[in-house]
Amino acid sequence: MNVLAVTVTFHPDLTVLRQQLDALLTGLGSDPILLVDNGSSPQTLRVLQRWSLHEPRLSVNALGENRGLAAAHNVGIAAARTQGFSHVLLMDQDSLPAPGMVKELSQAFALGAALQPHLAAVGPRYLDPVLRNAPDFVRLHWWGISRFKETPTQPMVEVDYLISSGCLISLAALAVIGPMQEVLFIDYVDIEWGLRARRMGYTLCGVFPAHMTHALGPTIVRFLWRRFPLHSPQRHYFVVRNALWLYRDNALPLLWRIPHALRLLLRFSVYFTVGGSRRERLKFVWMGVKDGLLGRMGKPSWIN
Repeated sequence: MNVLAVTVTFHPDLTVLRQQLDALLTGLGSDPILLVDNGSSPQTLRVLQRWSLHEPRLSVNALGENRGLAAAHNVGIAAARTQGFSHVLLMDQDSLPAPGMVKELSQAFALGAALQPHLAAVGPRYLDPVLRNAPDFVRLHWWGISRFKETPTQPMVEVDYLISSGCLISLAALAVIGPMQEVLFIDYVDIEWGLRARRMGYTLCGVFPAHMTHALGPTIVRFLWRRFPLHSPQRHYFVVRNALWLYRDNALPLLWRIPHALRLLLRFSVYFTVGGSRRERLKFVWMGVKDGLLGRMGKPSWIN
């Protein structure tokens, strides 16, 4: 197995990104890293280019504009295919792999592929350092969702989707399943691809011994006894628009779509109550509702 790690950057925190790259360079052995930059500032690009000059295993592809997470992933996937890699490891800029994460994923893929010839991807268990929680791996059924917790006898579990960051994907599987859905731009890209892979007969697995920290949001808000990740009003647009687009997929169990929609309503009710910038949040949510219902997808005109 030879792996190209692809990290997508967009105005990254350079300290956090440097920590990730150092961890990946150690974990990948001799395999390289490609930074796909989605329109960061010239100052940031100069730093990234300087890093690549001092590290021969690191390269930078500056797209010059924000083309969205899905498009940037596809650029990295195309580079991996052109360069003859067997697998691609997708990473968000603010994720930090634990020591041994890449090794655990690679070993799990090799073991899983021996048992499941149509294994498409494996992914790590992640901890949100802000919310301080580790979400469960899940599988969908017509009656709802099964959640899986780590047990000593089950290091790997079959799932319906994985978050894109930390996901180790077979290029052979990608050739059949297809690339990431670029019309989504950012949110639900990983869920859509995972569900598409499952419908085509492929398997995805969550790997409990592989660990990573990954923040779901830049900050949190508290409401009663719960904490919620808080994104910008502009990000709310993509969450709402893409969720409505995804709900149209009749292959998704109805008992997943309804609870998911109710959770979104709850979360946005909290944001409007305690998240601040209420009018701006409402504006972008309403724009997301309209575009989602009308099927206006892709990069919106208000994105530079």
